[in-house]
Amino acid sequence: MDISKCVIVVIFAKIGDANTEVQKYINQLPNIKAYRSPEDIHNFNAILTLSKLFPSNKSFFHYKGSGTITPCLEPVDVRVYKHPITVSQAQIDKFKELKYANGNLMLTNRRELQDLRGREVKYVEL
Repeated sequence: MDISKCVIVVIFAKIGDANTEVQKYINQLPNIKAYRSPEDIHNFNAILTLSKLFPSNKSFFHYKGSGTITPCLEPVDVRVYKHPITVSQAQIDKFKELKYANGNLMLTNRRELQDLRGREVKYVEL
């Protein structure tokens, strides 16, 4: 895979009203399994409108970074949206129930803050 063609999209969420588009993902969570063979692939049985997963104000910060999963390959196009979307506490709680194949909760599925290492961060206002 050519990592230079990958994009990481970061959209923050604030607690408020439930998000109907995020709910479509949540409805599929019980069907997600650890991938061990092609039989473990579950068809996502929902029609998504990806634009509804983004904040109405689409301004973002952009930089060339690295992947978030080991071996954290570079360069990756990273876009961090300035404005959050709204999700309910119940929706957040459902994601907190996700587990790895070994049964451990995925609560720490994140990468620690990294130095900029000379990277230029640009603000794109839309």
